[in-house]
Amino acid sequence: MTLRPFALVAALALAAPASAGPTHHRQPRAKRVLYDAPHASIHPTASIGHRVWLGDGVQVGPHVILGDRSSVDHGTQLGPHVKIGHDAQIARDVQLSPHARVGDRAWIGPHVDIAPHVLVTHDVRLGAGARLQPHACLGDRVDVGPQAVIGSHARLGHDVRVGQGAVIGAGAVLGDRVVVLPGAQVAAGARIPQGAVVGASHRRPRHRR
Repeated sequence: MTLRPFALVAALALAAPASAGPTHHRQPRAKRVLYDAPHASIHPTASIGHRVWLGDGVQVGPHVILGDRSSVDHGTQLGPHVKIGHDAQIARDVQLSPHARVGDRAWIGPHVDIAPHVLVTHDVRLGAGARLQPHACLGDRVDVGPQAVIGSHARLGHDVRVGQGAVIGAGAVLGDRVVVLPGAQVAAGARIPQGAVVGASHRRPRHRR
């Protein structure tokens, strides 16, 4: 049977037959990886779950873990020790740097840049072109709009909404259900209480003498 160009091809990585003598090499379990093109690169130390979909040009680095039914679109790069949860969807041309973690059912839009040691938990959505700087931490169900920036060591609680083009400064802490409107800025080190709405530049209050 001749396969059509760009057709979805199921590639079965079956365990090699056991040899007659003893061996020190562990045989891989049978797994199924779905490819849209043949140019995805998977490092031999990566762990790929069942029913994982990889697009053309995807690079899966050393010790990466891809959860079951996750999908990674064309041109995305997964650096060493990146961990992707079950049912996560990662769009095209995303950069995940070493030790970044993405939880179950997360949706990562195109051209997102996730720096080293970033933690993205479950059911998070990251809009196109968003940038997460080193050691940022996002709680469950956080929604980050396109082109927004989450600074290094910033911590976002559960159900936070960050609008398009908004900037969360380094080390800022946002409580649960905070809403940051499009284009707003949260200053570095700021503490935003749960349920607050940030609609303009949020600066640290000055102490009166």
